[in-house]
Amino acid sequence: MSPPLRILGELEAEVQFRTLVEQSLFGIYILQDGIFRYVNPRFAEIFAYTQEEIIDRSPEDLVVTEDWPLVKENIRRRLSGEIEKLVYSVRGRRKDGARIDVEIHSTLTELQGCHPGSGQLRG
Repeated sequence: MSPPLRILGELEAEVQFRTLVEQSLFGIYILQDGIFRYVNPRFAEIFAYTQEEIIDRSPEDLVVTEDWPLVKENIRRRLSGEIEKLVYSVRGRRKDGARIDVEIHSTLTELQGCHPGSGQLRG
């Protein structure tokens, strides 16, 4: 495949991937260095924020205080390689302060040579 055709194919694949993620019925996130680097529109909707309001925030801001130790420990376990994938439930906190039940499906991902946490959630 010639370089221009390969680049075109990569762009088409990126558009298809972006469409899938942006229109997902699940909240999707990428967490790196303890902060959200990406959230899809559904993730933001679950917590009643805009995507921009969540980017560069800690997950601690979206979890009730009582459940934060569990989330923090699960992040540590994934980043240390102790566990590859994890599914668990916690109580989230929406922008208006309302509590919501969320189920988190998390894993490690390779992205540009780094290993950020990523996952999906249902709220």
